[in-house]
Amino acid sequence: GQSFVNKILRGKSLKLDNNIEQKGFKIMFTMRVSMVFPHDALSYAAGLSKIKYKDFILATCLGMIPEVLAYSILGKSAEKILSIKFLIYTINKLGPYKYLVFAGLIILIAIIIYFHNKNKAKKASYIKDEEIIQEENDNIEK
Repeated sequence: GQSFVNKILRGKSLKLDNNIEQKGFKIMFTMRVSMVFPHDALSYAAGLSKIKYKDFILATCLGMIPEVLAYSILGKSAEKILSIKFLIYTINKLGPYKYLVFAGLIILIAIIIYFHNKNKAKKASYIKDEEIIQEENDNIEK
């Protein structure tokens, strides 16, 4: 598959491939920790590169630890996410940013209400227009 990819990229992958061969652990670890790159695509690309198997496995295992911990903590707290105790704990953890988050929530709620009412008014206007058209059709038929 590597020759096919090189044809498509016209040799541009060779420079990256050489860097991955030399600094494979650092590059893979950074990409895994960032949580931006899709794991499947990253693993597939690593399979096409010259990364050492040991570097790939070690960087993948260590680089995924923060993500696994984040999902574990999120999953553990999700069972009580709607409880008052959880909300108070979360607000206290935000420190000085709690006012910013609170303001953001108020703005988000206001935007949701605005668009809901706008959509509701649009539907009401459409129904009113339909009724007027129906009345005009009825008058024409008479």
